[in-house]
Amino acid sequence: MTRIRRVALVVAIALALAVIAVARAAPTQVPETTNLKAHPSTFCVRGCTNPGTKITFEISTGAKVNADIRPRSSNLASYVEFHRKHFPAGKNSFRLADTRLSPGRWTLKLQAINSVGAGTTAITTVHVVKP
Repeated sequence: MTRIRRVALVVAIALALAVIAVARAAPTQVPETTNLKAHPSTFCVRGCTNPGTKITFEISTGAKVNADIRPRSSNLASYVEFHRKHFPAGKNSFRLADTRLSPGRWTLKLQAINSVGAGTTAITTVHVVKP
């Protein structure tokens, strides 16, 4: 075999392995968002010793997640907490301490999105109180 053919064969094998690696890494299912919880579910956001709450959730595959929060008592537009922030598969968490939140009950929604599509929306209720 000539040197050019050997180099061409090595390049072809490398490309084939790269295609296989990309195909295995690509998600094959729509992500599912489950077990959305706030601990504590009642919290303050201003003027207290430990403002905010810890939000935990699980997603079935690594995905970008959208989160927004809206008041339960009125039909106002929601506040976007983050847009397309990447989280790995499994259990994840973030801290919610948005000072835009006024006292009252709020609905937090999370939705995971990957290259296959948008998954289920997980919803939980939190209660913001005055300190």
